[in-house]
Amino acid sequence: MTDLQKGKSFSHDVIIVDGLWGSGKSILSSLIGSLDGVEKKRIDHIFEYIAVGASLGKVSADFAKVLINIYADLDQYNNLVGREVNLRFNDDSGFRNTPGSSRYLKRLIGAEGDSVVNAINNQNLALLLVTHHLTGVSGPLFESLKGRLHLIEVIRHPLQLVNYWTTYLENFERSREFTLGTQVASSRVPWFALKWIDEFIAMGPIDRAIRSIYEMQTTPSPISVSGTDTSVGSTPKPILTVAFEHLVGNTHQVLQQVSQYLDRSPTKFTGRAIRRQKVPRQLSSRGKASNPMSWLPNPRLTYEEQLNLLRQQIGAQASAGSIFLLDTAIKNYEQRLLTLSESLHIKGFPS
Repeated sequence: MTDLQKGKSFSHDVIIVDGLWGSGKSILSSLIGSLDGVEKKRIDHIFEYIAVGASLGKVSADFAKVLINIYADLDQYNNLVGREVNLRFNDDSGFRNTPGSSRYLKRLIGAEGDSVVNAINNQNLALLLVTHHLTGVSGPLFESLKGRLHLIEVIRHPLQLVNYWTTYLENFERSREFTLGTQVASSRVPWFALKWIDEFIAMGPIDRAIRSIYEMQTTPSPISVSGTDTSVGSTPKPILTVAFEHLVGNTHQVLQQVSQYLDRSPTKFTGRAIRRQKVPRQLSSRGKASNPMSWLPNPRLTYEEQLNLLRQQIGAQASAGSIFLLDTAIKNYEQRLLTLSESLHIKGFPS
């Protein structure tokens, strides 16, 4: 059978900001969107669907590669000709929250065709995507995009995610929930719980949330591609991990690290993006959340006091088995945070 192929691909960078629900992707993606040559962020679930489908054997590796390359180019072309201007006022990816938003309106009456493709390639205008839970199944993306792909994973303390995830999974049956999953009797199970599907069905919402967070945070991330292609741009970049604590508390250091990773400089829009996201700030102070389910701190308590309070509240509701997983996840996360702190030359526990 003849393999399906895409024509000659564009050469622009593809930047993906990934993380679990409620991890702080919105903050980081807004800052990255202000860097030189980076297009406005967008959420295109097709990349998640392809990666998940390929990882579960529902989509062939060859067809996944073709689709990823097509959509990486098609999304960017549509960006540059103004087809993706989001005029919804309060959307996180909308006009009001986009650095340099006026230039996107001008594209509505601008050029199209090969001149736009040339601009994308010659200026290396980066496509910026925001995804969910993609890092652990990102192999097809690395296989397809290779050195063009810049994957940044945002991580957050498990204790700050549990309530968000509990509420989210309680509403997972709703018709406007677009996360891939399967239906078993009266339960809808998300794709990331398929390996422990019977346990998921038997669990209550908070236990489902804790187990999901634990599984997702301990899934190894693929950072290499198969084959022997050694041509320019074929070698994948390693995944860059950014901790939420550093993102909001040490914003300028994180932004410098991200800028170096992407090889893109701040612009006149970056300062505005930083102020709009209300960073840097103390972790114990209230900040900005793009989703009403996001956990916001109590400014009367220290960061450590807030974590202890969350631990007590969750411990009163979850099963003993879930608490064991949660404590393991906390230990793993705080060790990982320490390592990331050292790489940024940050001393001490976040405050």
